[in-house]
Amino acid sequence: MTNKHTEASLRRRYEVLRERARQIRTDADAWNALHPEEEPITINLDFTDEVRKAMEADAS
Repeated sequence: MTNKHTEASLRRRYEVLRERARQIRTDADAWNALHPEEEPITINLDFTDEVRKAMEADAS
């Protein structure tokens, strides 16, 4: 596999994650709009800390 192929593959995988995150946000926003009397569902889509922790756990 060449660098260009690898980069294209990683980009596609990133785009899948981005679209899944967008759908999660859309679902939470829809629920919150339909249920304003409920505590709003908040979803943190910043995975920086989780990825770092997972990578640290993998390294140990």
